[in-house]
Amino acid sequence: MFFQSINNALNEKELISIFTDKENTDNFSAGFVIILNEETLIFNSINPDGMDDGLEVININDIYEIAYDDQYLKRLKFLRENSDEFIKKTEFILSDNEKSFYDVLCKCKENKVLVSINLCYGIGHYGIINEIDGECVLLQDFDEIGKEDGFSCFKISDIIKIFIDDKKLKKIKMLSKFG
Repeated sequence: MFFQSINNALNEKELISIFTDKENTDNFSAGFVIILNEETLIFNSINPDGMDDGLEVININDIYEIAYDDQYLKRLKFLRENSDEFIKKTEFILSDNEKSFYDVLCKCKENKVLVSINLCYGIGHYGIINEIDGECVLLQDFDEIGKEDGFSCFKISDIIKIFIDDKKLKKIKMLSKFG
């Protein structure tokens, strides 16, 4: 049954996860089987952003588990099918008028832009600005798989960096549409 499951993945061109590291069971490879024989398989590896990540040659005897059709693989497939979003040029434009964090945050709020904000005490947030005043920001938080994750309120003076439309944020934005 085990070999047959891998063979089905090859024939159906199905995205699967392959587990070979029994010491670290969280470690696995996701991708597509492209060649299979009695000793090895050649695997087109897919990275967590849904992009091709080279080939792996795997000894069949080292595989102790395969997974398919789970939520992680469904998200990867969605990212892969929408990979053109990663290479889209940033449409959000800042001008010379946005001179401070407050100005940039106001512009992001106005345009409902997903941002990543790093705070001086080592915490980072992904989200959309819900409210802002001269002192604080209220952020609708999102987790790394695009799901709403509550709210955070923090001082503007604690912000050390704001990211807009980077690769990580594009992924979160895409996954928020995945459902």
